[in-house]
Amino acid sequence: MAAAEHKHPNYMAIFWYLAILTVVEIAVIYAPLPKVTIVVLLCSLALGKAALVAMYFMHLRFETRTLGLVAITPLMIATLLVFLLLPDGLAVAKRTVGVKAAVSARSTEWRRRGIPGWSMAPERRVVRARRAFGRAARLVCPRCGRSPLFRGPFRMAPACSACGLTFERAQGYFVGAIYVNYAVTTVIVIGGYFLLWAFTELSTAAQLALWLPVAVVFPIWFFRYSRSFWLALEYAVNPEP
Repeated sequence: MAAAEHKHPNYMAIFWYLAILTVVEIAVIYAPLPKVTIVVLLCSLALGKAALVAMYFMHLRFETRTLGLVAITPLMIATLLVFLLLPDGLAVAKRTVGVKAAVSARSTEWRRRGIPGWSMAPERRVVRARRAFGRAARLVCPRCGRSPLFRGPFRMAPACSACGLTFERAQGYFVGAIYVNYAVTTVIVIGGYFLLWAFTELSTAAQLALWLPVAVVFPIWFFRYSRSFWLALEYAVNPEP
């Protein structure tokens, strides 16, 4: 009965809309525009394409408002995480050259003097990974565990002040941390939703009122830990930059 209440969308028209938006995205990438403008335009175009797919190919336009909120929430989280990382990512290009030169000189001197951090013997990968993740939970350098990773709530140090390990090894290095944050948030929110659905009698509206604030606040709180664990994973696999 519900299927008879609306016509099927024109899928070919939606396809051409998506194709045009893709061409515009490619043009924006190569346009002589400031980086901030390019990022904002690309995010806006990506959101437009996601909205078209969700509304028509996933038929959310014809579904109830509650289902639409459930589908839109992960998109809001992803968008929030992208814009949280945007200022940090734009600052990398400006500081990379100076940081690498300073760290290289300091690391050479510490290696020559045999300061701990450069004099560590090679470790087995399992031992190194366990140690790195333990230090990640404390938000300190995964190699020496002596220097904090952050200088402020969201401002990360460019390198370890104790052993010289470079934290951000390349521009866009911490994109993987976005996926870590998103995955952990999704597991908590979706898992919590289904646990309460199975063992309580909370309504969908009550569940949304409970989990939507969690979905917004938790990624902000977990931001530093997502970067710390991503760096620990990288160090466990590749200890030298």
